[in-house]
Amino acid sequence: MIFRKISPKLKDLNNGGYYELNNVAPKLMSARDLEVAMPGTYKCNRLVVKIAKFASTLPVLASK
Repeated sequence: MIFRKISPKLKDLNNGGYYELNNVAPKLMSARDLEVAMPGTYKCNRLVVKIAKFASTLPVLASK
């Protein structure tokens, strides 16, 4: 559903581009200090690396 929503805009991008997070996922824009481990970083008995916040712009690869 999300891809269908943004795919018309992807045609305008040459070799990728950027989207404003607020236009794509507004709830993530205001998310802070999440209780979610950063993917690929979790190790047992070690400090958990968590997501503090998200960048306001997202790079988009037109091929994806």
